[in-house]
Amino acid sequence: METKQHIKEFTIVDGKLEIESPSGNHYTITKTTCSCKGFGFRRTCSHLKEAEERGLISLLNEPKHISSQHTLSPEAHTIRKNALKQFLIKNNITTTEDMINTIEPQITRDSKPEDIIALAKICKYFVG
Repeated sequence: METKQHIKEFTIVDGKLEIESPSGNHYTITKTTCSCKGFGFRRTCSHLKEAEERGLISLLNEPKHISSQHTLSPEAHTIRKNALKQFLIKNNITTTEDMINTIEPQITRDSKPEDIIALAKICKYFVG
């Protein structure tokens, strides 16, 4: 029996998971909360539970303050996206533009190749 999905699509923005439910509603998930009404009543919900089960919560980092001097230029983002795409293709992972746009901002100097591959597989699960 197939379990019902409560997260149709997701992106990670500022250390938070921005999701769309199958019904088209949009919610924000942090490591311990969800912005849906159900969480407000019960202090738990199906969105947060699914995010935990799928490993999405582990992808969230605390938001970091980035000064303007450390902001990447559009050219640098393009270079990073192209390198990411080539890395994923080399590891036999089919990419989409949405996948690349979701993963690229999450890559830091401390990112490990296996973490990037895991994130790509999670993105692929929700895209396909």
